[in-house]
Amino acid sequence: MAYRKMPKEVTVGPYTFQIKGDKASMDAAKVKFECLEAIGFTSTHEQCIYIDPDLNEDMRSEVLLHEIMHTICEATGINSSFEEKEEEQFIATVSPTLLDTLRRNEAVLSYLLGDVIE
Repeated sequence: MAYRKMPKEVTVGPYTFQIKGDKASMDAAKVKFECLEAIGFTSTHEQCIYIDPDLNEDMRSEVLLHEIMHTICEATGINSSFEEKEEEQFIATVSPTLLDTLRRNEAVLSYLLGDVIE
């Protein structure tokens, strides 16, 4: 099965995060950050998002959005207002529905992105 090409980076506020979706990078990150069960992980210190390459296309997209939402929480400082695990719980709840909403509503997505429709 051929996958869409994952972007190499994402800019959130003033920060640019590399996106790594290869097995070697993900395996190294799991060990380094002691998150062996993770399917996605964000290191704000390294400005890098890691995505498990063994996920199917839909899961890869949702995990990428999930990790981008973590970078938004960090960039805006809102993560400091969450109790332990609340940020993860919020993002895990919202990210799949947000992605589905954007996919099902092309006109809304186009409007949000500033596309001109006549």
